[in-house]
Amino acid sequence: MGIAEFEIIGRVARIVDLSNKSNSKTHALVSVATDQNWKNDAGEWEKKTSFHTLVVKNGSKLVVKDLDVGDLTRFTGVIDTWKSGEFGTDEFKEGVSLIALQRRIFTKAKPRGTADEGPAGHDDNEVPY
Repeated sequence: MGIAEFEIIGRVARIVDLSNKSNSKTHALVSVATDQNWKNDAGEWEKKTSFHTLVVKNGSKLVVKDLDVGDLTRFTGVIDTWKSGEFGTDEFKEGVSLIALQRRIFTKAKPRGTADEGPAGHDDNEVPY
């Protein structure tokens, strides 16, 4: 018997509250942005941002308590596979869900409008890093 676990450290990009859905077993969806940085062949730094959607089940409501967009956070949990539809048909789908069980906030996001808001020309629609 084995267990599939994950750890993601990144900035919270979005929190979707699903707790008001009476038939939902999911409390929230949390999108987390992570960056990969590397030097290209010319010696210049490049960056790729990836977004990961985490599922927070009803039994793990504390995972999203006091969580805000922009918070630098470490999430841990289990990887769950799912399937729907009949195999061999167009309706068949399968995938992987990242079920967040714990989190630790390293740095809270600065409130908007503070003196340390960022460089001039900052786009408010961008995910804060």
